Amino acid sequence: MLKKGYAYQIEDGIYYDIKKFKDYGKLSRRSVEQAEDAVSRIDIGRKKRNRGDFCLWKFSRAGEPKWPSPWGNGRPGWHIEDTAISEKYFGVQYDIHGGARDLVFPHHEAEIAQMEAVSNKRPMVRYWLHVGFLTINGRKMAKSLGNFVTIKDFLKEYGPEVLRFIVFSSHYRSPLDFSDKLAKEAKTNLNKLEEFLRKLKDTKGKPRKDNRNLIENFEKRFFEVLEDDFNTPKAKGLVFDFISKINKKIGGNQLSQKETKTIYDFFKKINEIFDILDFKKIEGRETLPKEIKKLVELREKCRIQKNWQKADEVRKRIQKLGYSIEDTEKGSKIKRFD
Repeated sequence: MLKKGYAYQIEDGIYYDIKKFKDYGKLSRRSVEQAEDAVSRIDIGRKKRNRGDFCLWKFSRAGEPKWPSPWGNGRPGWHIEDTAISEKYFGVQYDIHGGARDLVFPHHEAEIAQMEAVSNKRPMVRYWLHVGFLTINGRKMAKSLGNFVTIKDFLKEYGPEVLRFIVFSSHYRSPLDFSDKLAKEAKTNLNKLEEFLRKLKDTKGKPRKDNRNLIENFEKRFFEVLEDDFNTPKAKGLVFDFISKINKKIGGNQLSQKETKTIYDFFKKINEIFDILDFKKIEGRETLPKEIKKLVELREKCRIQKNWQKADEVRKRIQKLGYSIEDTEKGSKIKRFD
C-alpha cells in the first residue's frame, strides 16, 4: 500500500490515507468527510494527513508488545488483522462476511479499503450480513450487570436445537432480547413441530381432494422469503400456518400417503438448512438409556401378567426420567420429552 500511495509513514506508525481510496464509505454510506468522525484509540496520531486515517502498523513504545517488520518493531492495526486472516483462508474475494452492526464503520469499511486497494479486485465481499445486538431482558449483556449467559450454560439447560430456533425466529439484522421466557417458548414451538411430524408420519389417509397446490405453494413461498434478505421470521410464520392447515387435513382424512411423504421430506430439507429438529428422536431411532430399556421391559412383563398397578408404577418411573410411553397396536412407543 505504501508503493501504491494508499499509505504513508509518520513518526508513530504507518497510516492509510482514506482520501486516496475513492470508494471509502461505500458500505456505511458515508462520505469521506463523515468518515472523519470516528477514530479508534490506536488510530490517534498527531501528524496524520486526515483525521479519519487509520493505522496499519503502530511502532512500539517501551514496554509494549512488539513484532519485527520491514518498517521496524511494532504491532498491526486492528483493522488489518482480520483482512490478513480472511485473505489467507478465503482469498482476496469471497461471498459472505458477517459481524455485529457496530462493525460496519469503521472496521469493515477499513477492511474493504485495504483489500481492494491491494488486490485491485472489487468487491472484496459479495454479501455483508450485519447482525443486531443481543440483550438480556432488555438490558445489554455484561458480566458487570450479572446478566451474562454463556452458550455453554445455555446448551446445558436447553440444548442446541432451542438456540438455533431462537436465532431462526429473529431476523439477523434485528436486536435479539433473550430471556428464559423466550427459550421456553422456543422449546414449546419445537415440541409442536416434532409432534406434527410424528403425526404426519403415522398418517395413512385417503384424500378427498388434491393438495398439491397447497404443498407446492408453501415450498415456493418458503424459499422466496429466505431469498428476501434471509427473512427467517416470515419463514417461521409460513411453517406454522402450513402446519395448522395440514393438521385440519389430517383430521379430515384428506391427505394421501404420497402427500404426507412429500411434506415430511420437505421438513427434512428445511432441517438441513437450520438443524432445529432431531429426526432420530422424531422417528424413534434414538438410542434409549439401558435403565429406560429395562423399565420398558419390566412394564411389558407386568402388563402381560395383568399386574396393572405395578405397570402403572413403572410408567411413572419412566416419566420421572424424562420419557413418555404410549401403547399402540404395534407395541409401546417411547418418546423423550422436555
